[in-house]
Amino acid sequence: MAGTSAIKWAEYSGQRRLRHVLGTQNSHYPAFACPAVLRYCHQLMMKLFRPEEDSAQVKFPPPFVYLGFLLTGLLLDRLSGRIPDFIPVSPTIMAAGGIALLSGIFVMFAGTSRFRQLGNNLEPWKHSNQIVSSGIYRYTRNPMYLGMALAYLGLALWLRSSWAIILLPVTILVIRTQVIAREERYLAKKFGDEYLAYKADVRRWF
Repeated sequence: MAGTSAIKWAEYSGQRRLRHVLGTQNSHYPAFACPAVLRYCHQLMMKLFRPEEDSAQVKFPPPFVYLGFLLTGLLLDRLSGRIPDFIPVSPTIMAAGGIALLSGIFVMFAGTSRFRQLGNNLEPWKHSNQIVSSGIYRYTRNPMYLGMALAYLGLALWLRSSWAIILLPVTILVIRTQVIAREERYLAKKFGDEYLAYKADVRRWF
């Protein structure tokens, strides 16, 4: 009995310490079920990716969005036993996935290399030095996000993940509303007519 009581006390003490770290010491629920976990994750992201005052105020790396939804799709495939499964086993599908993946890598590389050549910050939580309108930016305003979407599509086809394909529009919507929209407002405010003229000439995606 004494040994059992000691184990229970150790478990209780461990839970209290965890709740104290997460700010949920008064909760009657497990720490992982509390909203404080989300607050803790948000605070951690803010420390790692602290937005500059002169920035689009994007508080997370956009690649994490694509990767997170892709992994979620793969997990849902596994949990659902690949239902639905509308991607056939086909050399054509594999070739299409490879083309999409390679195209995405190329577009991302073209966008990032042009930014670096001109000394612009890649991170959307840092300030922009100028409007980049040359190179691949003559054809798309967001080559890096477009490239990530193409790479996501290619991997989803290669892995035959129907759920990842289903989640792709949601992924793009999150990027559109939480990243691109913030950047567009920031650039319009900072660069004014120069950015508005560029925005009128070049499409958001392609």
